[in-house]
Amino acid sequence: FIKENEEQWRNEANSNAAELYELGLWGVPSYRLGNYAAWGQDRLSLLESKIRAHLHVDAPINKAY
Repeated sequence: FIKENEEQWRNEANSNAAELYELGLWGVPSYRLGNYAAWGQDRLSLLESKIRAHLHVDAPINKAY
């Protein structure tokens, strides 16, 4: 079963990598909002700030995570 799906899996992974490269991103997780790009889970708070600014949200940020 694994051998039969190996080519499909590799094609999908290569396609995803090419799409990331075209967007100017690399690695996982990658985030992009407009011209802001970041890599890594430790950047989620920065991404959240960018999203909130983009949406003009002024409510306090919930730091439950």
